[in-house]
Amino acid sequence: MANDPSRVAATQRVASSAAMPTTDGAYTVALIGAGSIARVIVRELLEHHPQIRLAGVLVHDPVRARECGIASATRLTSSLPELLSWRPTLVAECAGHAGLAQYGAPVLEHGTNLVVASVGALADRELERSLRAAAASGGAHMRIPSGAVGGLDALASQTRRCMARVARGRCGQSRPDRNRDAVFPRQRT
Repeated sequence: MANDPSRVAATQRVASSAAMPTTDGAYTVALIGAGSIARVIVRELLEHHPQIRLAGVLVHDPVRARECGIASATRLTSSLPELLSWRPTLVAECAGHAGLAQYGAPVLEHGTNLVVASVGALADRELERSLRAAAASGGAHMRIPSGAVGGLDALASQTRRCMARVARGRCGQSRPDRNRDAVFPRQRT
């Protein structure tokens, strides 16, 4: 059931909409979580995408986040309303299944696009339904990067591609042929 092709295709589908820049034309990204994945994203943004602003990071433990070095790159908060008040263009969830379950729906209901790193959490059909309903309610979109299940190197690669698309104003646009081929490989004749 978990590998049902129609479910996989529905989960990987990306709604077609472009992320909107701030009033000064910059894109802003906020993160939920300060672990390994978040550190990769912060490094990629700072080193390779100066046109994208890092709004901040939502953490449970600011002391631990400071010890990891993430605090030197951006501001930290333990409050979701405060994070959303910084008006990020999109939020990247890097906090594991529990973090997605706790913060995913409120982010989407707020109308902020969400990139989900904890793809495995979507195997919980109730969570998936609640996230889809929240996205519809808030007019936001949920993006599931293929690199999220392939390890940090794959995620870093996906992040670079996604951030480049954000910079071009194309984040969130679907690539139907590419997604279809990933789920239903073409038969060789």
